[in-house]
Amino acid sequence: MDLGALPFLLSSLRLLLGEAELIRGIHEQIRNLTLELEEIQAVLMKAYKEQESNGSENPRIKQFGEIAYDIEVVIDKYKLYAIQESHNNYPQLPWNWRPWNWGPFHSLGREIENIRKRINDLKEHRERCRDIISISSQKAPSGSTTTIITQEFNNLASLFLDESQIIGFDKPVHQLISRIREPRSMTTVISIVGMGGLGKTTLVRKVYNMLKETFECHAWVAVEQSYSKTESLKSLSSQIVPSSGISSSLEAEPHSKTPSRTNLVHIMAKVKDYLQHKRYVVVFDNIWKPDIWENFSSLLPNNECGSRIIVTTRRNDVANSCTGYSGHVYNLQPLPLAEARELLCKRAFSSSFAECPAERKEWSEKIVTRCEGLPLAIVEIGKLILSNKSKAMVEWRKLHDTLGSELARTGSLSRITGILSLSFNNLMSYSFHHTYCLLYISIFPKGYAVSCRRLIRLWMAEGFIEEMGDRTLEDVAEDYLNHLIGSNLLHIVDTEIDGRPRTCRLHYLMNDIIVSRAENEDFFKILRESNQNLGNRIRRLLVHDGCRNLSYNNRGSYPYVRSFFRFPLDRSSSSTSFSDKVISNFRLLKVLDLENAPLDTFPNGIDYLLLLRYLSLRNTRVKNLPKSLGKLVNLETLDLKHTFITKLPSEIAHLHRLRHLLVYRYDFQNYAPFDCVRGVSVHEKIGGLTALQKLAFVKASKHTGIVQDLKILTQLRKLGIVELEGESGKDLCISIEKMQSLHSLSISSQRMEEHLDLQTMSYPPRHLQRLYLKGHLQSMPRWISELHDLVRIRLKWSKLKDNPIEALQDLPSLMELQLLDAYSGDKLEFMQKKFKKLKILEFEQLCQLRTVILYKGTLPNLQKLVIRCCPMLRAVPRGIDNLTQLKELELQDMDETFINGIRKNGGECRRMVNHIPKIRSCSHGCWTDLS
Repeated sequence: MDLGALPFLLSSLRLLLGEAELIRGIHEQIRNLTLELEEIQAVLMKAYKEQESNGSENPRIKQFGEIAYDIEVVIDKYKLYAIQESHNNYPQLPWNWRPWNWGPFHSLGREIENIRKRINDLKEHRERCRDIISISSQKAPSGSTTTIITQEFNNLASLFLDESQIIGFDKPVHQLISRIREPRSMTTVISIVGMGGLGKTTLVRKVYNMLKETFECHAWVAVEQSYSKTESLKSLSSQIVPSSGISSSLEAEPHSKTPSRTNLVHIMAKVKDYLQHKRYVVVFDNIWKPDIWENFSSLLPNNECGSRIIVTTRRNDVANSCTGYSGHVYNLQPLPLAEARELLCKRAFSSSFAECPAERKEWSEKIVTRCEGLPLAIVEIGKLILSNKSKAMVEWRKLHDTLGSELARTGSLSRITGILSLSFNNLMSYSFHHTYCLLYISIFPKGYAVSCRRLIRLWMAEGFIEEMGDRTLEDVAEDYLNHLIGSNLLHIVDTEIDGRPRTCRLHYLMNDIIVSRAENEDFFKILRESNQNLGNRIRRLLVHDGCRNLSYNNRGSYPYVRSFFRFPLDRSSSSTSFSDKVISNFRLLKVLDLENAPLDTFPNGIDYLLLLRYLSLRNTRVKNLPKSLGKLVNLETLDLKHTFITKLPSEIAHLHRLRHLLVYRYDFQNYAPFDCVRGVSVHEKIGGLTALQKLAFVKASKHTGIVQDLKILTQLRKLGIVELEGESGKDLCISIEKMQSLHSLSISSQRMEEHLDLQTMSYPPRHLQRLYLKGHLQSMPRWISELHDLVRIRLKWSKLKDNPIEALQDLPSLMELQLLDAYSGDKLEFMQKKFKKLKILEFEQLCQLRTVILYKGTLPNLQKLVIRCCPMLRAVPRGIDNLTQLKELELQDMDETFINGIRKNGGECRRMVNHIPKIRSCSHGCWTDLS
C-alpha cells in the first residue's frame, strides 16, 4: 500500500480547505474528512512500522490505503471541475454560484459521504487496531525483537567473514593502520564510511584485532538500528573495566524498564574518569545518526595519550560530525573488477582457485559486474554457486538472469537483501518524504544515470517536497538529494565543476531491492506488452520499448494514474503510437514525461490534462505548440529542450505557476558556430510568469519588449538570452539587477560583430555562479570582478583588446575559464598566486596569441588545459612544468611545430610536459595519444 501518500494527502486537503472559492457544502465535508484522516494516520503509521518489523501483512493498512486513493481522486476531481467551470460564460458571477456547476459537485459530495461511511465501518474495529499496537509495544522486548535480532544477526555476521578469503583489503588495511599509528598525542577519530555490504566492519575488525593489544584499554561497541544508550554503555563499560562491576549498575530499577538517570550519569562519569589517563582504542560499529555519536563523544576524553576512536557508518554526515576538524574520514571503495572476479571464484570453487575456468568467465564477469564491487554480495553469490553441485554454465546464466528476483524474495541471498535494506529502513524512520524520493528513482531503467535537475523537478511535481519557511522548493529538494547521496543510497555518476552532482543512479543490487518494494507498494507499474493487464489502482505507469503499440486496448479510465513515463531503450524506435485515447484515459495526470519518445507532433489530448504539473517532450521532433497549452494552469515544468520548436504561443502567459521553462536546442553542424544555441520567440506578456525559476533560451527581439518584461521575473535563477540587439544591452542590465537570486546567466548578441553593451550594471546578482557571454565586448564589464561566487565563465567572440586575465585572476571561486576568440592580443601572462581554484582552462581561436607565460605559483589547482586552433602559438606555455596538478593536456588543430615540440622522441619541450599523465592531439578529426 502506498502509505506515504497519507501525509501528502492531508497536505492537499488542508490546501483545499484554504481556497476561498470552495463550495460551501463540500468545504464542510472536506473539513470532516481531514479530521478523520488525521485521526487514523497515527494508527496507520504505527501499524505500518509494525508490519515492516515483523514481516506480517496487516489488511487494515491496505483497506485504508484504498480509501486514501479514493480521497485523492475526489480532491483532484474537485480541482478539475473547478478549472473547467472557471472558463464558462458567467465571469460576472462567483463561479460557485453559476447554475450548471452544481451537478458534478453534488456527485462529489455523494462520493465523499460514501468514503466517510467506509472509514466509519473500519473505525468500528479501532479497538482491534489499538490492541495490535498495544500488543506490539508489549512484545517489543520479545516478539518483535525476533525480527530485529535476525536483522542485527545478519549485520553482525559480516564480522565473521573469513578474512583470509576477502580480497582487496590489503591497501585499506595498510592505510587504516597508518592513520592509527600516526604520531599524534591528541585523541583522534577515524571514520570509515560507505554503503552497506562494502566490508567496513570486516576491515575494522581485522585492524582492531591486529592493534588492540598495543593500547591500555580497548572496546568494540556494535550500534544497531534498535539503538539503546543503556545497552551500548553497558557494552563499553564491561570491556573497558571488566572487573569493576560498573555495568551491573546499569540494570533496570525495580518496577522500571530502564536504569535511573542518576545511575546513567554516574556510570558515564566513572568511565570517563577511568579513561582520563589511559591510551585507549574504541570502535563504534555502524552508527546511524549524528546524535548517537554525541552520546558517546562526551564519554571519551581527549587525554593527549594517543588514543584512537574508530567509527563505521553508512552516512557521510555522521562520518563528518564524528571526525570534526582533527579527524580523518576514509571512504571505503568497492572492489576493482579484477579483485572482485578473484573473490567470486575463490568462494564459488575453493580457496585454491585464483580465477574461474575459461568456459565460465563470461558469466562470472557479468555476475561480478552486477555486484559492482560489493564484497558481501560477491561472497554470498559465491557460496550459492558452491552449494549448487551442478555448476553447469546454464546455472550461472540462470543465476545472473534471476538475481533481482532472488534478492526480492526470502531465499538464499536474503542476507544481502537484509544488509542493504537496513539503509532503506533507516531512511523510512527518518522521513517518508525522503523515502518516496528514493523510491521514485527506481522508476528509471536499471543503470540509468538520471539528471539530478530532472529528478528534483519531478519530485516537486509529485508533491514529495515539504515547504520550509521562505526556502524555495528547489533548495529543499536539493537537500533531499544530498541526504540520499550522503547516506550512500544513491551513487553520483557525474559531477559539475564545483562538485555538485549532475547525474546519479542506484546501485544495481539496491535497485533490485527498491524496485521490489516499489512494486509491492503499488508505487508504479511497468507496461512491457500491449496486452498487459494494468490492474485497478496504478499511480505511475511506465511504458518500455517492448510495448510497441499504445493505442490502448484496455477499457475504462484510470483515475488513480498520476504519472506517465515513456522510456525508449532503443532511440531509433518509432513504432509506438500515442493516440488521443491514451491521453484521455488519464484525466487526472500530474506528470507526463515523454523524453526521447518518437514524436513529430504535439500529442492530442494533453490540453485536457488540466492538473498537469510536469510536461517533458525533450529530445523529440515536435515543431509546434497548440494555443490550448494555455489551459494547463497548474503546469510547473515545461521541458522542450532539444525539440524543433521556434515560437511559444501567447497563451503561455496564462501559466502563472510555471517555474521551469526550458525550450532550446544546440546546432553543431559547423565548427564552434556562433549561433549554435537556437532559442525561441516569446510573447511580450511573459513578464506575468512571476514564479519562473528557469527561463532558457529566449530571443530578445526589440519589438517584443521581452527585455523590459524580464525585470518583473525577480525569482529567476537561470536566464538564457539570444539575439540581443546592441541598443537593448542597457535595458537588460536594468532587468538583471532585479534578479538577485540569479545563479546562471547566458547572453548572446544578435550577430557575431554586434557589441554587447553590458557596462551599466551597478548591482550584479551577488550569487551568480555561471556566466556565458557571446558577442563583441569593447571592454571587460567592471562588475564581473565583483562576482565572488562565480565558478565558471565563458567568453566567446569578445575580441577584447585588453588582457581579460587581469579582471578575472582574483575571483576567489572561479574553477573554469574559457576564452574563445575573446582576446586579440599576442601575449597572456598568469601571475603568481592567481587563479587559486581554477581547474579547467581553455584557449580557442586566439588567432594572434604567440606567448603564454605561467609564473611559478599560478594556477595551483589546474587539472585540465585545452588549446584549440591558436595558429600563432608555436610552443607550450612557458612554466607549464610548474603546474604540478595538471592531469590532462588537450590540443586541437594546432601548428605542427607546437605538436612536434612535445613528442616523446626528440621534442624540444617534451621535458616540460613529462609530468602530465594524459596528452592528446587532434588534427582534421583524428586523435593521437602523445602521453
